[in-house]
Amino acid sequence: MVNYRLRACLSFGNGCEQAEFLIILPETDVDGTSNLAEKLRLKLENSTLEHKSGTLGITMSIGVSQYLPNVDIDNSIKAADDALYRAKKAGRNRVACA
Repeated sequence: MVNYRLRACLSFGNGCEQAEFLIILPETDVDGTSNLAEKLRLKLENSTLEHKSGTLGITMSIGVSQYLPNVDIDNSIKAADDALYRAKKAGRNRVACA
């Protein structure tokens, strides 16, 4: 799915700088999620994508939060979004936790 989205962004020539998506990991705590996010980030960082303009590097900033039953889901999503923007402000291509 991510590969398809990247290719779709590139084929239209408008880049993927603003592509955002949500991944939900049931029964996974913040430590497990941040470890998985870091593995995904490293995998992408060490990958390339062939494009008509040449070989492109891939990076990803990730914001992580944990949904707790007593917290509104919208607040958990906002916390992940805030963490994402902290990761971007800190230099991009990193994982930040709420």
